Amino acid sequence: MSRSVFDERKWPEGYVFPTCLLCNQSTADDEALFALLCRFNPVEYKPDAGEQTRKLMLAVAERLPEIYQSFFPTANNVKGWLRKTGKTLPPGQTTKDVPILSLEHPEINVRIKKCAAKLFLSLHYMHMGRILPSEGAVIFRWFSNANIQWTKRPELHAFYQSVLTNSFEAPVESP
Repeated sequence: MSRSVFDERKWPEGYVFPTCLLCNQSTADDEALFALLCRFNPVEYKPDAGEQTRKLMLAVAERLPEIYQSFFPTANNVKGWLRKTGKTLPPGQTTKDVPILSLEHPEINVRIKKCAAKLFLSLHYMHMGRILPSEGAVIFRWFSNANIQWTKRPELHAFYQSVLTNSFEAPVESP
Protein backbone atom coordinates (compact mmCIF):
# COMPACT_ATOMS: atom_id res chain seq x y z
CA MET A 1 0.00 0.00 0.00
CA SER A 2 1.20 3.49 -0.76
CA ARG A 3 3.07 5.30 2.02
CA SER A 4 1.12 8.40 0.99
CA VAL A 5 -1.85 7.12 3.00
CA PHE A 6 0.04 7.88 6.20
CA ASP A 7 1.01 11.24 7.71
CA GLU A 8 4.53 12.18 6.70
CA ARG A 9 4.60 8.91 4.69
CA LYS A 10 5.42 6.99 7.91
CA TRP A 11 3.55 3.70 8.11
CA PRO A 12 3.30 1.41 11.16
CA GLU A 13 6.40 -0.65 11.98
CA GLY A 14 6.39 -4.14 10.49
CA TYR A 15 3.79 -3.43 7.82
CA VAL A 16 6.00 -3.72 4.74
CA PHE A 17 4.82 -6.43 2.36
CA PRO A 18 6.87 -8.08 -0.38
CA THR A 19 5.47 -7.82 -3.89
CA CYS A 20 6.79 -8.19 -7.39
CA LEU A 21 7.54 -5.07 -9.44
CA LEU A 22 4.73 -5.78 -11.92
CA CYS A 23 2.11 -6.14 -9.14
CA ASN A 24 3.36 -3.02 -7.44
CA GLN A 25 3.32 -0.94 -10.62
CA SER A 26 -0.05 -2.25 -11.76
CA THR A 27 -1.82 -0.67 -8.77
CA ALA A 28 0.22 2.55 -8.49
CA ASP A 29 -2.56 4.75 -9.95
CA ASP A 30 -5.18 3.00 -7.81
CA GLU A 31 -3.10 3.58 -4.69
CA ALA A 32 -2.65 7.28 -5.50
CA LEU A 33 -6.45 7.61 -5.65
CA PHE A 34 -6.88 5.54 -2.47
CA ALA A 35 -4.28 7.63 -0.64
CA LEU A 36 -5.91 10.87 -1.75
CA LEU A 37 -9.32 9.77 -0.48
CA CYS A 38 -7.75 8.66 2.82
CA ARG A 39 -6.15 12.08 3.25
CA PHE A 40 -9.50 13.85 3.56
CA ASN A 41 -9.89 13.78 7.32
CA PRO A 42 -12.71 15.83 8.84
CA VAL A 43 -11.62 15.00 12.39
CA GLU A 44 -8.01 16.10 12.63
CA TYR A 45 -5.88 18.66 10.84
CA LYS A 46 -2.11 18.30 10.71
CA PRO A 47 0.20 21.04 9.38
CA ASP A 48 1.73 18.92 6.60
CA ALA A 49 -1.61 17.46 5.53
CA GLY A 50 -2.36 20.24 3.05
CA GLU A 51 0.91 19.77 1.17
CA GLN A 52 0.59 15.97 1.10
CA THR A 53 -2.98 16.27 -0.16
CA ARG A 54 -1.97 18.81 -2.80
CA LYS A 55 0.71 16.45 -4.14
CA LEU A 56 -1.79 13.60 -4.31
CA MET A 57 -4.36 15.80 -6.06
CA LEU A 58 -1.75 16.65 -8.69
CA ALA A 59 -0.83 12.96 -9.09
CA VAL A 60 -4.45 11.92 -9.55
CA ALA A 61 -5.08 14.83 -11.95
CA GLU A 62 -2.09 13.73 -14.04
CA ARG A 63 -2.60 9.95 -13.93
CA LEU A 64 -6.41 9.75 -13.82
CA PRO A 65 -7.68 13.00 -15.38
CA GLU A 66 -11.23 11.73 -16.04
CA ILE A 67 -11.65 10.66 -12.42
CA TYR A 68 -10.10 13.90 -11.18
CA GLN A 69 -12.55 15.98 -13.23
CA SER A 70 -15.46 13.90 -11.90
CA PHE A 71 -14.61 14.95 -8.30
CA PHE A 72 -16.20 18.34 -8.84
CA PRO A 73 -20.00 18.08 -8.65
CA THR A 74 -22.30 20.21 -10.76
CA ALA A 75 -24.26 23.03 -9.14
CA ASN A 76 -27.42 20.90 -9.40
CA ASN A 77 -25.71 17.97 -7.67
CA VAL A 78 -24.55 20.23 -4.83
CA LYS A 79 -28.06 21.68 -4.46
CA GLY A 80 -29.49 18.16 -4.33
CA TRP A 81 -26.96 17.17 -1.68
CA LEU A 82 -27.81 20.26 0.36
CA ARG A 83 -31.53 19.44 0.16
CA LYS A 84 -30.94 15.79 1.08
CA THR A 85 -28.86 16.75 4.12
CA GLY A 86 -31.11 19.62 5.22
CA LYS A 87 -28.32 22.15 4.83
CA THR A 88 -28.47 25.58 3.20
CA LEU A 89 -25.90 27.85 1.64
CA PRO A 90 -24.76 30.66 3.90
CA PRO A 91 -25.49 34.16 2.54
CA GLY A 92 -23.03 35.24 -0.13
CA GLN A 93 -21.84 31.71 -0.96
CA THR A 94 -22.38 29.68 -4.12
CA THR A 95 -22.44 25.94 -4.70
CA LYS A 96 -18.72 26.16 -5.58
CA ASP A 97 -18.06 27.14 -1.95
CA VAL A 98 -19.49 23.85 -0.62
CA PRO A 99 -16.50 21.62 0.27
CA ILE A 100 -17.71 18.30 -1.14
CA LEU A 101 -16.36 15.91 -3.74
CA SER A 102 -18.32 13.63 -6.00
CA LEU A 103 -17.30 9.98 -5.80
CA GLU A 104 -19.90 8.85 -8.34
CA HIS A 105 -17.48 7.93 -11.15
CA PRO A 106 -17.80 4.12 -11.52
CA GLU A 107 -14.05 3.67 -11.96
CA ILE A 108 -13.44 4.98 -8.42
CA ASN A 109 -15.11 1.97 -6.82
CA VAL A 110 -13.26 -0.45 -9.12
CA ARG A 111 -9.92 1.06 -8.11
CA ILE A 112 -10.77 1.15 -4.40
CA LYS A 113 -11.75 -2.54 -4.59
CA LYS A 114 -8.29 -3.37 -5.97
CA CYS A 115 -6.62 -1.49 -3.12
CA ALA A 116 -8.84 -3.15 -0.52
CA ALA A 117 -8.07 -6.59 -1.92
CA LYS A 118 -4.32 -5.88 -1.94
CA LEU A 119 -4.42 -4.49 1.59
CA PHE A 120 -6.56 -7.23 3.14
CA LEU A 121 -4.74 -10.06 1.35
CA SER A 122 -1.44 -8.64 2.62
CA LEU A 123 -2.78 -8.38 6.15
CA HIS A 124 -4.10 -11.94 5.98
CA TYR A 125 -0.69 -13.18 4.87
CA MET A 126 1.06 -11.19 7.58
CA HIS A 127 -1.14 -12.40 10.43
CA MET A 128 -1.88 -15.95 9.24
CA GLY A 129 1.49 -16.73 7.66
CA ARG A 130 -0.08 -18.05 4.44
CA ILE A 131 -1.92 -16.74 1.43
CA LEU A 132 -5.69 -16.71 1.46
CA PRO A 133 -6.96 -20.07 0.16
CA SER A 134 -8.91 -20.13 -3.11
CA GLU A 135 -12.17 -20.66 -1.21
CA GLY A 136 -11.48 -17.51 0.85
CA ALA A 137 -12.80 -14.05 0.08
CA VAL A 138 -12.22 -10.41 0.88
CA ILE A 139 -15.37 -8.48 1.72
CA PHE A 140 -15.24 -4.80 2.46
CA ARG A 141 -17.46 -1.76 2.47
CA TRP A 142 -16.31 1.79 2.11
CA PHE A 143 -18.12 5.08 2.29
CA SER A 144 -17.39 8.73 2.80
CA ASN A 145 -18.21 10.87 5.80
CA ALA A 146 -21.09 12.31 3.74
CA ASN A 147 -22.80 8.89 3.84
CA ILE A 148 -22.85 8.69 7.62
CA GLN A 149 -26.08 10.58 8.12
CA TRP A 150 -27.97 8.33 5.70
CA THR A 151 -27.14 4.99 7.26
CA LYS A 152 -30.15 2.76 7.87
CA ARG A 153 -28.60 1.28 11.01
CA PRO A 154 -28.92 3.61 14.01
CA GLU A 155 -26.18 1.82 15.98
CA LEU A 156 -23.71 2.40 13.13
CA HIS A 157 -24.82 6.02 12.81
CA ALA A 158 -24.11 6.55 16.52
CA PHE A 159 -20.73 4.80 16.17
CA TYR A 160 -19.63 6.97 13.22
CA GLN A 161 -20.85 10.13 14.94
CA SER A 162 -18.81 9.17 18.02
CA VAL A 163 -15.71 8.60 15.85
CA LEU A 164 -16.14 12.05 14.35
CA THR A 165 -16.38 13.61 17.81
CA ASN A 166 -13.39 11.59 19.12
CA SER A 167 -15.32 9.51 21.63
CA PHE A 168 -15.35 5.85 20.75
CA GLU A 169 -17.77 3.05 21.47
CA ALA A 170 -17.78 0.01 19.20
CA PRO A 171 -21.08 -0.83 17.48
CA VAL A 172 -23.03 -3.87 18.57
CA GLU A 173 -23.99 -6.13 15.68
CA SER A 174 -27.68 -6.87 15.28
CA PRO A 175 -28.57 -10.58 15.03
